[in-house]
Amino acid sequence: MRKLSATLFGLLCLVNAAPGPGAEAYTYPIDDPFMATVAGTPPALQRGEAPLIFCIAGTGAFHNSGKNTLLMRAFYEAGFHVVGISSPTHANFVVAASATGVPGHLYHDAEDLYRIMELIRKQLGDRLRVARYFLTGYSLGAANAAFVAHLDVKRRQFNFDKVLLINAPVSLYNSISRLDHMLQNIPGGMDNLDRYYADIVKRVTRAYTREDTVEFTEEMFVQGIRGGTSHR
Repeated sequence: MRKLSATLFGLLCLVNAAPGPGAEAYTYPIDDPFMATVAGTPPALQRGEAPLIFCIAGTGAFHNSGKNTLLMRAFYEAGFHVVGISSPTHANFVVAASATGVPGHLYHDAEDLYRIMELIRKQLGDRLRVARYFLTGYSLGAANAAFVAHLDVKRRQFNFDKVLLINAPVSLYNSISRLDHMLQNIPGGMDNLDRYYADIVKRVTRAYTREDTVEFTEEMFVQGIRGGTSHR
């Protein structure tokens, strides 16, 4: 069932990527429309030679998610060629780029990301001049960046000049402890978990339907649960 679901999802991605009747010609900087579902660049590359930085999105995030777009814009304004890459935990990445189809293993995810970076460099090779390569990521993307940098030490395809890790999850124990602490603070205790969770879903749903866009963001989620929950 899982393989069938992944196949159907992949077919939908391909259908959405293909231009319909009367659609404009495909002009995105990345030639492969399917690969473009996991990687993206700003509307224009730098005109001359410039350093290139890969920006890896956080947990479950798309390459053009809010935080990754903010990073890309900042580096682009600073004179970098910029390439955004979706998190290996994003559904499109799992379908289009994962060798195993099971994200979460940092070594395997790093290999997938590295392969994508090599493909991107190959496709963009004739369109830009790269002075040096840099790498960054936030949250889980920062952990991915660290493992990609470690892999590059062995393979030497990019020789990253610098690697910037933003809000990296440096301690798995600390992250798990935070989750445990959150569960311990559920109003009414663990026996009230189902009602608490259902109430959060209702609040987030109401906030979601009020939004002008359909992007599910952290800000929208916080807005949905702000003000506490009811437990009648």
